[in-house]
Amino acid sequence: MPAHQLLGDAYKEGVLELNASDERGIDVVRNKIKQFAQKKVTLPPGRHKIVILDEADSMTPGAQQALRRTMEIFSNTTRFCLACNMSNKIIEPIQSRCAILRYAKLKDQEILKRLLEICEEEKVEYNDDGLTALIFTSEGDMRQAINNLQSTHSGFGFVSGDNVFKVCDQPHPITIQATIRACLKGDVDTAISKLNELWEQGYSAVDIVVTIFRVVKTFDEMPEYTKLEYIKVEGVGTLIQLAGLAARLCKVYPSLSTMLSEETAVTRRLRNVKHIILVLAGKGGVGKSSVTTQLALNLYNTSPNTKVGVLDVDLTGPSIPRMFGVDDRGVHQSSDGWVPVYADGPTARLACMSVGFLLKNKGDSVVWRGPKKNGMIRQFLSDVRWGDLDYLIIDTPPGTSDEHLSLMEHMAGVHSRLSAVIVTTPQAVALMDAMKCVSFTRAVNLPVLGLIENMSGYVCPCCGEISNVFSTGGGAELARKEGLRFLGALPIDTELVSVLDGGVVEEAGSDGFSLLGRYTQTSSAKVFESMVQGVLEEVGGRP
Repeated sequence: MPAHQLLGDAYKEGVLELNASDERGIDVVRNKIKQFAQKKVTLPPGRHKIVILDEADSMTPGAQQALRRTMEIFSNTTRFCLACNMSNKIIEPIQSRCAILRYAKLKDQEILKRLLEICEEEKVEYNDDGLTALIFTSEGDMRQAINNLQSTHSGFGFVSGDNVFKVCDQPHPITIQATIRACLKGDVDTAISKLNELWEQGYSAVDIVVTIFRVVKTFDEMPEYTKLEYIKVEGVGTLIQLAGLAARLCKVYPSLSTMLSEETAVTRRLRNVKHIILVLAGKGGVGKSSVTTQLALNLYNTSPNTKVGVLDVDLTGPSIPRMFGVDDRGVHQSSDGWVPVYADGPTARLACMSVGFLLKNKGDSVVWRGPKKNGMIRQFLSDVRWGDLDYLIIDTPPGTSDEHLSLMEHMAGVHSRLSAVIVTTPQAVALMDAMKCVSFTRAVNLPVLGLIENMSGYVCPCCGEISNVFSTGGGAELARKEGLRFLGALPIDTELVSVLDGGVVEEAGSDGFSLLGRYTQTSSAKVFESMVQGVLEEVGGRP
C-alpha cells in the first residue's frame, strides 16, 4: 500500500516485486533486479523505484552478496524493501545498509477477530476449543493461523481442538498441562508417564520441549516466579548422559538374545502360516494392490482346501477392502483377538485385514507418525486370529519405508517363511524405483520369488488385441540383470478394472464367492495363471 501511495499511477513501471523463496539464486539479482535498477522510469519528483523482496531470508549467501553490491551502485535511483521472518539469515552488510523495522507477533485477540470473520464468511463450523488451538499453533502468525484453519476444515469439516492438533502435528497442550501439574505436585511418575505418551505418539524431544515452554508462559495455575524457574531449567549433566549411554549399551545384547530365543506374540500367531509373501513396489501407481488381489485369488483357486490371508499394511492408502468387495464390513473382537473379514463368506478360506475396516468414515485420512504405524503393524501381526493359512500375502506401502522395516523386525522369528514379489511398470522411472526394492530385499536378506511387469500394454475391450502404451520389456530386462525370475507381464485390462474397482459388494453370509467367478472370466486371470505357477515353483523350491 505505501508503494501505491508513493508512486501512484507509476506503480506498475516503478515497482519490482519478487518472492525470494521462489527465485533465490544469484541469477535473479544479476538479471531481474539489476536490469530493473538500470531501467529509466519517469517518476514524480523526489520518488525512487522500489524493489520489494519477500521471504528475503531464503536467498542464498551468494545472491545476498550480489544484492549488496547492486544496492550500493543504484542507491540514488532505487530503494530496496526486504521482508523476512528471520533477520539473522540476512548478511550483516545488507543489514547495516537498511533501516530495520521489527513487527511484533499479533495478539491473540487480533488473530481471533480475523478467524471469526473468515469462519463467518466461509460458513466454517467450529467450537471455542478449535479457535483456541488455532491461536496456540499460529504463534502470532496470521498466515499460519489461516493455513491451519483451511487445512483443518478441508481434512475434517469441523474445527475442533483435537482436529487442529492432528493437522498441525503438535503435542497436545492438555497433555503438556497435565505434565506440568504433575511436576508442581512433585509427582515424577505421572510426569514421565505423560512425556512417554507424547514420545510414543512420535513427537521429537524438540517438539515436546518447545510446547512445554509455550504452555508454561500462559499457564495460570503457577505463580510468575515458578514460571521463571521452570524456563531456566536446563538438561541433565554430561556425566548422567554418559551413564545413561552405558546402561543402554548393557541392555542391547540381553534384549536381543531374549527376542531371538523366546517365542514372540507375532511368532505364536503366525505359527500355522506356511508361506508369507510381501508384495513390494518402488513407487505408487503401479497397480501393486491389484496384483496382491489377483495373487490371492489365484492362490485361493489352486485347490478347494487352500487357505489364503491378505494383510493390507498400506496404512495411508488401504485399497484391499474395496477390491475384495468387503469395504462395508467391520472387524470383530473375540477373546482370542481380532477376527479378520472373510471375503468368501462362510467358506472362510480367504481372510482379509486392513486399517480400512477400522475407519468409521471411509474417507478419513490416516495421519500417523512412524511409532503409531509401527504399533498398528505389530497389532495386525500379533492380534489378528489368522489361524491355519497356506499363504499370507502382505500388501506393503510404495517404496521402502518404516513400515517395511517394522514388518521385517516383527517377523524375525518367521524369517525362513518370508519371501517377496516385486511389482513394476515398463516406464524407466518405475524400473529405477523397482531396483531400490531389489536392493532392500538384499539388505534384509529377503528372498524374491520374482518380478511382475504390470500395465504392459492395453487390452482392447472390443477385439481383445494388446497395444503397447509404454515401452515394453523393461521388467524382463531388469529381472535378467539382477538374476531374478520374471513371472510375466500383465496388460491394462478394462474388465479387471470393472471387477476390482466396480464397488460390487460381496453379500455377507452368501454361499458363493461372486468376485472369484467374475475375476476368472477376465483376460488378466488367464495371464496370471502362469505367474502363479511360477510363484508356486519358487515357493516349493525353498527349503
